[in-house]
Amino acid sequence: MDKTKNEEELRRYLNDNLSKEVKEEYKVEIIKKDINVLERQHEKYLESNKAH
Repeated sequence: MDKTKNEEELRRYLNDNLSKEVKEEYKVEIIKKDINVLERQHEKYLESNKAH
């Protein structure tokens, strides 16, 4: 199973099993982690294009 599938299943599981209060408490942290991943991917993209 690929990483995307695992993450999707984990998010679904957490969504189904955590209370609304807990989900609200951790929402900001999840968004920050998503942003960090996107920033790293963008940096890699820029580096790969820099070589050309």
